[in-house]
Amino acid sequence: MKLIILIYFLLSLSLCTAKENSKANAFKMAMDFVKEDQKDSASIIFLRLIKQENKKGKGADISLRVGQFYRKTSLFKEADTYLKLALTYNDTSKNTILYNDIRNEIGLLYYDQHFYTNALTEFLLNIKLTSVLKDTLGLAIAYINIGNVYKETENFEDALNYYESGFKYSQVMNQPYLSSIALNNLGSIYYLQGKALKALTVFEQALTISTAPLDIINLAHIQINMGQCKVDLNKYTAAKTLFESSLKNYNQFKNTEGIFLCYVNLYHVSNLLQLKTEANHYKKLALDSSFKTCNLKSRIDLFTYLKDKSLLQQDSTIALIYSLQLLELNTRLRENIKSRELAILKTDINFAHINNQLNETISNLKKETEAKSAMNTLNNELTRQNKLNLALSLIGILLLLSLVIILFRSNRLKRKNNTTLAYQKKIVEEKNTEILNSITYATSMEKLLLQQMNPHFLYNALTTIEASISVGDTQFAKDYLILFSDLLRKTLDHSRKDVISLEEEIDFLKAYITLNTDKQGSQFSYEFEYNQDEVEDFVFTPPMLVQPFIENALIHGLYHKTNGEKKLSIHIQPEDNHIIWTITDNGVGREKAKQIGKTHQGISHGIKITVDRIHWMKKRYGSNFSIQYIDLPSGTQVILKTPILDTSS
Repeated sequence: MKLIILIYFLLSLSLCTAKENSKANAFKMAMDFVKEDQKDSASIIFLRLIKQENKKGKGADISLRVGQFYRKTSLFKEADTYLKLALTYNDTSKNTILYNDIRNEIGLLYYDQHFYTNALTEFLLNIKLTSVLKDTLGLAIAYINIGNVYKETENFEDALNYYESGFKYSQVMNQPYLSSIALNNLGSIYYLQGKALKALTVFEQALTISTAPLDIINLAHIQINMGQCKVDLNKYTAAKTLFESSLKNYNQFKNTEGIFLCYVNLYHVSNLLQLKTEANHYKKLALDSSFKTCNLKSRIDLFTYLKDKSLLQQDSTIALIYSLQLLELNTRLRENIKSRELAILKTDINFAHINNQLNETISNLKKETEAKSAMNTLNNELTRQNKLNLALSLIGILLLLSLVIILFRSNRLKRKNNTTLAYQKKIVEEKNTEILNSITYATSMEKLLLQQMNPHFLYNALTTIEASISVGDTQFAKDYLILFSDLLRKTLDHSRKDVISLEEEIDFLKAYITLNTDKQGSQFSYEFEYNQDEVEDFVFTPPMLVQPFIENALIHGLYHKTNGEKKLSIHIQPEDNHIIWTITDNGVGREKAKQIGKTHQGISHGIKITVDRIHWMKKRYGSNFSIQYIDLPSGTQVILKTPILDTSS
């Protein structure tokens, strides 16, 4: 049956070789066969694909992809076969980036099998190739890979140096994903050295430049590393949150090792937080049989936590069972370490030799880079000096020519001088007349608009009195009329003046707000904030500029607020030649006021008139006018800038 299925897929592949998507489908089909442990069927498809792509000169590319796939599925023997095949198809004489990628993948294959000497040899070759090819990205990858080798061999100082170099080159190439990996590895070294706080800082930096959601697995690695640092720093709640986020990301890609590690850490931190139900939940998940082949160190951590918890609960029987499990796991770990140590001992001399070669190569690269930098600096200095000399020569020639031209034109310019002066005088006179006319016109317009404030103000007040009488509240209408008559007197008086004192303006505003207090209800309050010494009579300002904005806050902002306190604040700050008015209300805000306004006919004529006044007053008094609206979470703030005027203005 399997043979029939294979023949069917091969026929489908041969019929679609001209289409690009058929290649991708065939590759996926072969990967599925590998996952189903049908390696022979997968091999037939892979080899056929490679043969077809080699006709297009891409045999090395597809062989590299197959080798990468087998390495990532831990089928090292098959990975080795296809990576060697990639070398066969690739033209090594050209020193291409593809050849460097193949050697890098071979190095990773050795690394995954703990053959660190061979891995270091390949990564050393990567360093040499990338320097020849000027491949900065490849150089960053090689540095990170070498750092990984030194990390596994517990040479932490060299690992730090190479991770830092990898981070530097990845930053040069603007590769956030690679930079994040380098920082994550760098932080892991600090963590292994017992520097949890420093490691956490580096992990947080890695997190800020992570390319998530494009690289979820790297994000999950960073989060679980940060969580372990938080546990060491006794920040258990934060650690639990990080482990949960990491678990969610690992689950997206069904990363068994990552999921198991999250379960172990979540069980541990739940116990520390005394979350019994959650601890039991994660314990059950971690003890599932599907995780029996996971990393030995992670499993040792799990059974250590289980044993310690049992001892705390004084359950010696369960603690003994977990202790026996730990003994078995530690025995297997020692055997693995012993095998690894034997392999390292056999290649110890070679490892030292390769290490020396690597250090020498890096040293030569640094010297070469420094020499090139010095040469570039010298060349830049010489170029700068030549440009300066050329510029000075040109300036000298230009000065000489200018002198000749000046002497040549001197007499003619003198003859035209009187005519030019007369013309300029005429232009200045015309400009002065224009400016004078503009100011006069602006003054007239400003006074006209100020007079328009009176009917607007009268209309609002009389409407309120009429409404009170209509509903039978004659006492309110009487009291309101008394207040209104006093305010009306001030309004008429101010409207005939160009300027009033700041103190008069404040008194007018207080009277106006008092007039509107009853309409706002019992929960309304207001306050004026200013320094009395700063608002003495010698400070003058245009009249009735601020009242429309307070009216707007009362009618459109606070009046429509139906619950809670209503507050109005007016802050006054005279400065050098202007006054800053900050009017703040906690009403419904401008957006909601607009929506309410669609169902009501009321229009803020006062604001429109005031904006028009400011337009003309700018021409008269200058630029010390501005209006700024700020939408607050609850309410609105208006910052109004008005000029301080001389009484002679």
